[in-house]
Amino acid sequence: MVDRIEYNVEHAKEFVDRAVADTKKAVQYQSKARRVSLAFF
Repeated sequence: MVDRIEYNVEHAKEFVDRAVADTKKAVQYQSKARRVSLAFF
């Protein structure tokens, strides 16, 4: 039982780390897209 909890906690940490990285990428993409759209107007 304890091993299963530990396993789930480790995987949750991996998912959170991946989500943080994806969120940073999304912010960068959104910032670039905003600059491009402003350049067209």
